[in-house]
Amino acid sequence: FSSHPNIFTTSWNTGIIKKVEFEIDSLGLDARVFLQDKKKAQTSCNEFRRCFMRMGAVLVELPIFKDYTKKVMSDILEACLSSNWGFSFVFELGLSLQKGGDADTEDEIRIAQDMVNEFGHFKEVLTMVWNEETTQKPPEETIRGIRGECIETHSMNTTSLDLNMEKLLEQYLEFDALYTSFLGEFLKPEADLKILVQKTIRCCERLKPVSCNDGFGAETKRSLPTIMAGIFALFTVLKSGKSFNRIEEDTSGCTIDAKQLLMKPHNIQILTLLCMFGCGVSKADSLESQLMQIRTGEGKSMILGAAAVIFGLLGFRVRCICYSEYLSNRDYALFCDVFDHFGLLKLIKYSKITRLSEETTSAKGNIRDLTLSLLKQTLPSRPRTSYSTEPVEASTSDYIESDAIVSKADLANYTRQTQPFQD
Repeated sequence: FSSHPNIFTTSWNTGIIKKVEFEIDSLGLDARVFLQDKKKAQTSCNEFRRCFMRMGAVLVELPIFKDYTKKVMSDILEACLSSNWGFSFVFELGLSLQKGGDADTEDEIRIAQDMVNEFGHFKEVLTMVWNEETTQKPPEETIRGIRGECIETHSMNTTSLDLNMEKLLEQYLEFDALYTSFLGEFLKPEADLKILVQKTIRCCERLKPVSCNDGFGAETKRSLPTIMAGIFALFTVLKSGKSFNRIEEDTSGCTIDAKQLLMKPHNIQILTLLCMFGCGVSKADSLESQLMQIRTGEGKSMILGAAAVIFGLLGFRVRCICYSEYLSNRDYALFCDVFDHFGLLKLIKYSKITRLSEETTSAKGNIRDLTLSLLKQTLPSRPRTSYSTEPVEASTSDYIESDAIVSKADLANYTRQTQPFQD
């Protein structure tokens, strides 16, 4: 009835809002009492959790008060982190919220997990839970599970993918050794990440210019483990290096394994990238169009970001497209700082597929004027576009990320419409 002041007066509405905000502030003050010192925090952790959960219920269930409540809760977490014992306390709190308590109801578990996702203070918890819950097979077993088909463009005949398992495993192990070595060197707080960036860039510069027709031969494939090791080492340090070092330097008796906080790629992600670039799969020097299926939880976002960096470092413009703007923005945010460190922000773009379509269409001219010219039969004739096979200064590589289920009929239709990269 807010639009009817004779029924719901402004003063009434203001009074309700002030009363709720007063209750939120009171809960915030109660929570701070439990954080006076380390001993008080440890002995009152359950009471603090209950108080924090009550604020979380307002945060999740009452959108009108979300911003106000989040500010109060963030200030409490920041105050806690300012203490030398605060990081481990916040981490344990986040872990408790994510896993839920024995006495928590279904609604309380949902609210608690929403809180963990809402606050960046708990990002290490999400990384640790992901590392624990995502089972990782040995690389040999993962490689044996890879299946694929080659589809001829015109006849649509299929043949089984000829996978060189030994070569693929050899390159994975080379990546793993280099990645581990880079982490040991650059995870240190005093390490200069510019050195890692320049190492990776120099490796790519030696391969340029790269053409999609003949630029992905033996030399490029031999360099991929080194390039990927540099990219993922930088990603891991940027995403979780500070948390790792904070736990390593913690002197308050923290029992958390710092290695569990590292956001590291799983072997399925590395093997997917190696296959995508023809390692152990293709003897050809050209880069072919591919459609790859990766199961839920196996890290499409990391694969997408790393592939974009590889192409960007080799001199290509990259367009990553998705059906969802939210997912597109989320995936871009995951790798944005990596793009920035490599100087690739202008070469890599994420967007919805509709945005790509609109930009591609508008690049041909003013659509309104062209449509009028077509109806008036005054549209100027244009020669048929011919594509050059020579490498260009900035080629384009398009990636589609999708969680949709694709039928065989859809796959056939998709394959007919897919153009080679040089087109």
